[in-house]
Amino acid sequence: MRLMSRSRIPRLYHSTAVLTTDGSILVAGCDRCDKYWWTTPGGISKSPTSFPEYRIEVFRPPSWFNVTAKPQIESLDPETWDPEDKVNVMQYGEQFALTYSMFYATHSVTAAVLVSPGSTTHSTNMNQRVVGLEILVQDMDSRRLVLKGPPTINIAPPGWYMLFLLNGDVYGQSAWVRLPGDAPRMDSFLTPATNTAASTRSS
Repeated sequence: MRLMSRSRIPRLYHSTAVLTTDGSILVAGCDRCDKYWWTTPGGISKSPTSFPEYRIEVFRPPSWFNVTAKPQIESLDPETWDPEDKVNVMQYGEQFALTYSMFYATHSVTAAVLVSPGSTTHSTNMNQRVVGLEILVQDMDSRRLVLKGPPTINIAPPGWYMLFLLNGDVYGQSAWVRLPGDAPRMDSFLTPATNTAASTRSS
């Protein structure tokens, strides 16, 4: 780790920093930050609204700009496609195939990881999880990769994840996948919950 440029926008109470699907970091928020006394070298940029901070910043580490080294996911196994949620489903402990592309023919994928979508507030990520996946097959000629799904729900609970491919410390655009189980489905977010207790009494 190394120190980089300092942001002049204070991020304290109710602030968030979350990983996005392209690997950049979305930084936002701060509540009542104007009440604090600041001694930061170079000064700070206080919120134009005095209390809530509505300005958003995007942080990209140096490796993000190494575009020629990025592995790009081209396609995921069509047999894993869930037409209801419109996402590919990765099964626990089973093979998961994909194809990718690289700028240089000699470059290849060195690692694959699942990253859970962040849910951050009060400087804490409530859903922080990175799971390394075993690479079973890598065909550099066809750029075909076969991964092994996480072993159990104790390692990676059911839900939605960003699948990142890495070339050393460089990563490309992720693809959404879902691990099966009691994970919320899209329709549960879009339709009102059924009052099961009332239905039971009426029957």
